[in-house]
Amino acid sequence: MRLFPQMVVLALVAGSAVFAATSADAQNRGNYAWCLETSLGRDGGSMIECRYSTQSQCMQSKVNNADRCMRNPRRH
Repeated sequence: MRLFPQMVVLALVAGSAVFAATSADAQNRGNYAWCLETSLGRDGGSMIECRYSTQSQCMQSKVNNADRCMRNPRRH
């Protein structure tokens, strides 16, 4: 029954990966007032980073016209 310890280790590694991904999302959408949504190209995906205190800071970080600044939806 050497398979059981390997399954436990695999389950712990998988759980850690899920926790890390959740923490990264929480960090990207922190408690800052403004978020920058950056287009990731033709695939239509985007990335949102909430790390700007002012709209002006966010606007200065835009890379192209597809990027947009918005108020942080998770901020209280």
